[in-house]
Amino acid sequence: MLRVHVRELSLIAIFVGACAAPSETSGTGADSAEEDSDAAGSESEAGDASSGSAESSGSGGEENEASSSGASESGDATSSSSTTSDSSSSEETTAAEASEASTSSSSSSTSESGEDTSGADSGDQDAFLIQDFEDAAAGSPPDAATWTIFTDGGEVTVSDADAHGGSNSVLVSTQTAGSYAYFTTATEFPPPGGVIYFRFWMKFAAGGWENHVTFLSSGTDATPGSADEVRLGGQANTYHSNLGADGDGLSPNPWEECSNCVTPVPNEWHCISGFFDGASDHVYATVNGDLFVDASSMDDWHSGTGNLPDNLSRLSFGWHAHGGGPANAVYFDDLALSHDGELACE
Repeated sequence: MLRVHVRELSLIAIFVGACAAPSETSGTGADSAEEDSDAAGSESEAGDASSGSAESSGSGGEENEASSSGASESGDATSSSSTTSDSSSSEETTAAEASEASTSSSSSSTSESGEDTSGADSGDQDAFLIQDFEDAAAGSPPDAATWTIFTDGGEVTVSDADAHGGSNSVLVSTQTAGSYAYFTTATEFPPPGGVIYFRFWMKFAAGGWENHVTFLSSGTDATPGSADEVRLGGQANTYHSNLGADGDGLSPNPWEECSNCVTPVPNEWHCISGFFDGASDHVYATVNGDLFVDASSMDDWHSGTGNLPDNLSRLSFGWHAHGGGPANAVYFDDLALSHDGELACE
């Protein structure tokens, strides 16, 4: 019976406290005013207020004390839960910050890892080979682990006389018409799926490409200059592609007016980007973002069938003056090769 009376008294105390709340300014019922203040501060403290009212009634002291103790424990549990939640939130924030820092560090390490990548552009993350030649000594050939030199009346050396990025580039120079000089890589050839994407910067001293010239080639023979290769170069003073073994076809036709005929400009850095796709017989290339060849069918070539070599075994950079083309001095820098997609000039 005592337990019932205590609960009834608690309920009466809560009711009286709630009714007395508006009379706080009248100064009547100090305990009720205190309960009103507690209720205004936090609804969660209403249980403490009712306990306090029960205690002030003087009935069921032990039971009220137990009730007060239970309420205190509940409050402690709530506070502990809040603290745990705050701690968990703080730990999650710390973990997120740590993850972000780790990602940033990983990105930095990736961009700084590997050989010869200080001149890499932001769009080179898909490249399997990036070369800026900064680690090579001027006057020496480019790294023999990656490049093989082929010359006939020409020379290939690392130079610090000019560069697109950093201090060094590769200088290819030829002394007479009809001569050539190449630096060639077979790294990761033949390409998966038969397609090789490239991007490089070049600067040449001699324009006026009236006779046939080549500055990039890929073929089935390990030696550049052989007939069975696809080339980028020029003739009739415009950039074009050439298929040596397929009717010596040119695209675009330099002897006809065309929308994508681009005139080579000497003594300036130019970005060449594109791909050779031997599987689909497709050649695509731009200079400084301007399209100069997009040949994927026989009709895109001035002669021949438009068939590219099937198994590309290497890629060669240099200068080859076929049949009386001009001798030249050509700088190459910031090269990138990929199997996975086009490489940007940014």
